[in-house]
Amino acid sequence: MSEALCRVCGDKASGRHYGVPSCDGCRGFFKRSVRRGLEYVCKEGGRCVVDVARRNQCQACRLAKCLRVNMRKEEDDDGLHEGAARLLFACVRWARSERALLLLPAEDQIRLLEESWSELFVLSAAQWGLDLYPVGAGLNSGSPDRRTLLLCQLRAVTGQLALLRVDCVEFSCLKLLLLFKPETPGLQDAGQVESIQDQTQLMLHEYVLTRQPPSKVRFGRLLLLLSGLRAVGADAIEEVFFRRTIGNIPVRRLLGDMYRTASL
Repeated sequence: MSEALCRVCGDKASGRHYGVPSCDGCRGFFKRSVRRGLEYVCKEGGRCVVDVARRNQCQACRLAKCLRVNMRKEEDDDGLHEGAARLLFACVRWARSERALLLLPAEDQIRLLEESWSELFVLSAAQWGLDLYPVGAGLNSGSPDRRTLLLCQLRAVTGQLALLRVDCVEFSCLKLLLLFKPETPGLQDAGQVESIQDQTQLMLHEYVLTRQPPSKVRFGRLLLLLSGLRAVGADAIEEVFFRRTIGNIPVRRLLGDMYRTASL
């Protein structure tokens, strides 16, 4: 059986990507172009040859050939939505592993997660280096105005996290502070939630003082990040990243089942 070749440049195909056999180079090029909404201009009037040796010479002709051989942008959208769903489940699984949460009444556990899921989603994406900005920009879900506002908020929050160089201990404390909010409506044991919140703040404050070089303002700056995360609307996150996969069902209605089935 003859070896499958990339439909774009003729190199050895690594598999079917975006609906057609393609190499990793053309797959990556198409992915970047689509997600970032890039537009290219050919200096030769669209007549460039795209093959293994010359595929990097003209991006405009390379993208045109990707489309001509029927590479499908929609498959990338599907993959992005699936990635968002996996990240959300990872957030739920993380919460399910927190012993302090498990010691609360079952109803409180679910209410706290329902109140904080979108903030945990954004913070976890930043922690693991998943850049939601180009992902969201490449998706077709959500109204343009809402999507633009959301992406600006995401860029601001992730930019602040990057500037502060938040480490894994600080990320853990920030996630706990987002999860354990005593002001969450309907809690049976708000006092215990407040106690956990206080303990987490003390732990974060003490840890920050041990960092090198020492900083008197770092603790306050970390806490200010929480308000930025809370400003990112859950409804907008839901519309842009989850509407295609779950339809009009609110994410918070699914969290109970996700939480109960998440493995420790």
